[in-house]
Amino acid sequence: MTGCNGNGSGVIRMSKSFKSYLREAIERVKDKRIEQLIELGRVKMEDGRQLYELTLSELDHEYRCMKEMRRRSRCS
Repeated sequence: MTGCNGNGSGVIRMSKSFKSYLREAIERVKDKRIEQLIELGRVKMEDGRQLYELTLSELDHEYRCMKEMRRRSRCS
């Protein structure tokens, strides 16, 4: 990763290998979150989308919701 691109815009340029590394890291985190959701019983979203179609943020949100629902059902 390098600093500013020289035109004062503050845009950071990343090498292709670093972008690839980040993309792979995100995919690993997504895969892990999908595994966790499947373990909680979520294999597909209510709107019909498959888990692999979701962004990492959407997967995280769904995971937090599922964990909270599970926690609440144990408390009842």
